Amino acid sequence: RELGVDYVLEGSVRRSEDRIRVSAQLIHVTDQTHVWAEKYDAALRDTIKTQSEVAEAVAAQMRIVLPLEEGRPRRAHPLDPDAYETYLRGLYYYGWGEPDGFRKAIECFRETIAKDPAYAPAYARMALAHIFSAFFGFARPADAYPMAQAAARKALELDDTLGEAHTVLGRFRWFHSWDFATAQVELERGVELAPNDPTAHWSLAIFLSVIREDQDAAAHQIALARELDPLSIGVRLAAGWRLYFARHHEHAMQYSRETLGMYEKSLHAWYVLGLAALAQGSFAEATATFEQAVQVFGDPFSAAWLGLVYGSAGEHEKACAMLGWLDQAAAGRHVPAICRAWIHMGLGNNDAAFDWLQKAYSEHDAQLLWMRVTPFYDPLRGEPRFQKLIARLNLPPIG
Repeated sequence: RELGVDYVLEGSVRRSEDRIRVSAQLIHVTDQTHVWAEKYDAALRDTIKTQSEVAEAVAAQMRIVLPLEEGRPRRAHPLDPDAYETYLRGLYYYGWGEPDGFRKAIECFRETIAKDPAYAPAYARMALAHIFSAFFGFARPADAYPMAQAAARKALELDDTLGEAHTVLGRFRWFHSWDFATAQVELERGVELAPNDPTAHWSLAIFLSVIREDQDAAAHQIALARELDPLSIGVRLAAGWRLYFARHHEHAMQYSRETLGMYEKSLHAWYVLGLAALAQGSFAEATATFEQAVQVFGDPFSAAWLGLVYGSAGEHEKACAMLGWLDQAAAGRHVPAICRAWIHMGLGNNDAAFDWLQKAYSEHDAQLLWMRVTPFYDPLRGEPRFQKLIARLNLPPIG
């Protein structure tokens, strides 16, 4: 009654070795009568076919037309059960959004592909994992992006109707090629082909927020993603970042605290909480947030943003110590040049900050594409060098 629902579909899936049984029943809410019930037995390989049969049967019984993506048929692909289980593990690790998670996800997707070389979604997700590994400084862009491009192309070659593949190609055109027009076309195509995929919606939302600065359209896409999967960590993180870019800092902080209450080790929730606190001038909370992130995750972004907070709060000695932390970390792993730029920005060393931003440009670091909407860049916006860098990134000039 509260949701305005007339019918409820209940069901279960049972598995025995390589066979599955799907039981489904349609219930009329008003009088609790069972309008329809059915069981489907199928091979695990035929999951996609079974899903379609159940959906079509329900639609027929309800005598309505459901959005079954008519005219955009998905290519049915028999699934190897072991490969699919490995793929699901990869999705789980991918959802962590942190270094070990992306590394394990890529391993799982590679294992999936080894077992089933024609499974397009594994290539698409592997491409996304490579892209995000580069974007968040876990891998060198020069190493990660070629692998992402190859995987995305393979996914499209196998199934050009796969929404995930178009979404990942949009991400590649955005993060690597800096071709924003093509990126938007591909991201919108991903939503069109996979309207029930939350990742497609929140990927488009962040693009609209950061590149087009259309916060209303971005909020709409986030709302659609949340309706599809309210508990998704990816959706929640995207929503938090959008609030931060839209400068709704208090709301972003509260939302991030809620996310951490659900997913305590969500690195990006720590990021949003700390940066929103900094934007609010809440140095104590920003410091405590990033100090804890450095202790728990030990990643260069957390360390760099801690240095930014220290410098902004006038604790220059501590900020310089974080530059030393990055130097030590660089001996054993990739540390993006932009991390040092952020600390120099906190220290007020604008010349040094621009030198490191130029190095980040040479590294083809997609983090630069966030400059227009990220609040801690505000002290640099009046500099001609800032406007020049914006132009070199193919971003619209700041009016």
